[in-house]
Amino acid sequence: MQRLSLISMCVLSAALLACGGLFGTDDATTSDDATDAPSEPSEAVDDDVAAHDPLPQDQAAAGRAVAVELCSIKGASFKADSTMGVFKSIAVDGERLMVATGDGKLHALAISHEDGCVLTPDPDFGDGGVMTFEKKVEWVSASQGTVVASNGVFESYVLRGNTLAYKCAADGYIELDSSGSWGIAPWVSSTVEKVTFDESACVATDWTLADLGDDTQRKGNFSSIHASVVIGDTVFIGGSLAKSVDAKETKVIGVYTAAGTEVRRFGGSDSLAGPETFGWIHAINQCKPGICILDSNLR
Repeated sequence: MQRLSLISMCVLSAALLACGGLFGTDDATTSDDATDAPSEPSEAVDDDVAAHDPLPQDQAAAGRAVAVELCSIKGASFKADSTMGVFKSIAVDGERLMVATGDGKLHALAISHEDGCVLTPDPDFGDGGVMTFEKKVEWVSASQGTVVASNGVFESYVLRGNTLAYKCAADGYIELDSSGSWGIAPWVSSTVEKVTFDESACVATDWTLADLGDDTQRKGNFSSIHASVVIGDTVFIGGSLAKSVDAKETKVIGVYTAAGTEVRRFGGSDSLAGPETFGWIHAINQCKPGICILDSNLR
């Protein structure tokens, strides 16, 4: 079996394994002040909760050995009522890891490889490595020095270096392309937007998938989107097919041009255990073998 390099796996892990996924559940709400509906009380997190001592092991995937290394975090701690409330989204920005946490803040952690993988707060970013915004952020994407932190329902924030460049009116969870000049912004069953960025402003326009939650107005084959990524000029969309397209609402990945033309689709099988079957498309990203997909239900 071929073995992926550690550097490749560090980048893949950060870009792909966001703890909350693109949309962690089918619930189209955000943790911000989108609703005043009461929530179920949850048990408070014990300040003295014991930390786990994980022992990562190399894994086999698609005929390849995947090297796994534990990254320790020094100078910061993260805890919440559930794992979904800790790291909502993560992305690599050069030699630092950007982390959107469950409390709606954005953290920057410097990556060191001198003594294993060690993450420490970047003192030049925000307040001691943490930045807050007018609205809570739940998603982060980074490319070529541009970082976009998204709320989902409301606006997004464009950062360059350690500075907030401007507020972007585009909603959804923005995924940047490799140049950082444009991105795709899906949000569950809403219209997907294509967003372009310049030095001082962003422009959002409706893309080929629109009104996904409306059976009478829908454009495109999906009823909801779970994950997305832009690789070169190709957009990968993972989600559920509309019932009018597939009675089983099969989970598939559609491959599109930047202009919105679907050129390929994969996924789906008559057997739940079939190799082409997706349970839940948690994340999609480029990796050394090609395209890596994380299925948080089946594999």
